Amino acid sequence: MKLFDSIATKMMHGIFFVLMLMSIFLYKERMFADASYYLFHAINSQWFHVEHGRTVLGLSQVLPIIGTWLHLPLKVVLVLGSLGHEFFYYSVFLVCLYLLKDKKAAAAVIAVHVIGQLSLYWSPMLEICYGAALAVLFYSILQSNKCKDDKWLIFMLVVQWFAMMSHPENFLLIALVLAYHFLQNGWQKRIHLSLGIFTLIGFFIEIVTFSEYEKGHSQFVDDETKATALNLLNGAYLQDVAAVFTNYFFDLLALMAIALAVMASRKRWKEMTLFLASVLFLIVVVNQVKTANEYTRYYESMYNPLVFIVVFFYVYEVLGFSNKFIRSAAMVFLLFIGFFRLGWIYQHGEPLRVRTAQLERLVDYSQSLGGSKYSIDSRNIYYATWANPIESLFYSALDGKEQTVSLVTSSDLEFEKNFKKLKPEQFVFRRFELEPLGFLNEQYFQLDTGNYVELNTATFEKPASEFAKNIAIELISQESLKHGDSTRFLVKIVNGNKEPLPSLVDEKIFISYHWFDEVGGQKVWDGKRTKVEVDVHDSHIQLMTVILPEHEGTFNFVPDLLIEGKEWFNLKESYPLKID
Repeated sequence: MKLFDSIATKMMHGIFFVLMLMSIFLYKERMFADASYYLFHAINSQWFHVEHGRTVLGLSQVLPIIGTWLHLPLKVVLVLGSLGHEFFYYSVFLVCLYLLKDKKAAAAVIAVHVIGQLSLYWSPMLEICYGAALAVLFYSILQSNKCKDDKWLIFMLVVQWFAMMSHPENFLLIALVLAYHFLQNGWQKRIHLSLGIFTLIGFFIEIVTFSEYEKGHSQFVDDETKATALNLLNGAYLQDVAAVFTNYFFDLLALMAIALAVMASRKRWKEMTLFLASVLFLIVVVNQVKTANEYTRYYESMYNPLVFIVVFFYVYEVLGFSNKFIRSAAMVFLLFIGFFRLGWIYQHGEPLRVRTAQLERLVDYSQSLGGSKYSIDSRNIYYATWANPIESLFYSALDGKEQTVSLVTSSDLEFEKNFKKLKPEQFVFRRFELEPLGFLNEQYFQLDTGNYVELNTATFEKPASEFAKNIAIELISQESLKHGDSTRFLVKIVNGNKEPLPSLVDEKIFISYHWFDEVGGQKVWDGKRTKVEVDVHDSHIQLMTVILPEHEGTFNFVPDLLIEGKEWFNLKESYPLKID
């Protein structure tokens, strides 16, 4: 048994090792949406950035802030920002495992970190998830009786405060933990009364200090989305909710089924009632506030406290079972889910890796033009979000602060008529915020005075047949050569004309391709269309979508341009490719 425990412990450390490696190599992809916003503020001000009173957000900002104080290169600071999230969870894990000697809690910390996180992993500034890990630590201290020591008691109260104030939903987690502790140990006036009062005080402070953002996201009557828990009584709606869980949380459902089965076999009816009531209560609350019957990053976070509830009962009811074989099998299953989730998380991040690569190429192209403020038509960019301007600042400043570029979308400029409000000495931080150039920390960022230059304005000034004489498309790399696949090829568009190759959507110009067999017989003429991203002055590298031939063999791939409904450029470059 000791050998098994040793192997299990090493595997738990192994999961965190993989998570840390991923956080280093995928640090750019993890600067998505809210994560880039908070990280930028922390780096730019060199101090903690917390909003809506959720102080737990500051814990993951410690490493990048220290990096700015030490004047480390921006790349190192950004990597530290990504690592900071893993260090937070790992620190909680280590305290549970070694200081509290609670292997069940250590396993729970891993589970609440990776289970139920697909989109959330790629935007890791997630106070609701941090609160779940801290709730595990809170119970681990509580059930160890270390809280009889004043130092541990103070530490436990600090942990409880951070967990409660991380998100309104997480008050349920603390209440659940206290109720479970009561069921296991009976009424302990000093502990349960004091912690209960502390919870109520925290809840009162949370309510009276609600920001406008929190009020808007926590209202129980939402006429716009028609949210109501009564939707759960609608068969079609309930089926959609069930589909969300079976498709994205099926491992959590398996843990729940196992926990319920073990609890039933042990006749733990009170604990089962608490378990099921907590699950039902949270689902009702979420659906009362929002119509949460589809999978999105936001709803994944709203449902995330369910991960804690299920994992909590699994580890303390199943891993705490007296039967050694069941305990061992339950730990193996939990670790298997942990490693499985790592692969699933990576796979789920594929669109973000494509998005990041495109944004980097667009930043490189903008830098090649000179100047520092550019806008791209929202229709010409993949997966644009409100965070694009912030991410472009990061990606460009990695080349040196003098290379900083603010790349925004047309939607950013059109938002509340920003294009009319903007002054040459301002830039778009987010579409909701226009900031003066002096807002930027000159240690890392530098933008020039001037207006935003559009990257999609050119029109055809001569016939395509004339344009084509000085156009070439070079194949750089391909992602897959499996027959019948839809894949992406990386190509370089080279323009030898004096005039830029247009990319305006209204010009209806696309990159496409033809397939020929080895003897020149035509197999496919009308290939999949891909928009030209920017007006190409000299050259531009971008991805194009390609449908591979249905059969194996060697085929000649001929990339081409066309004006839809009018004419092909009839480019001649041909690339023989072996299709598997």
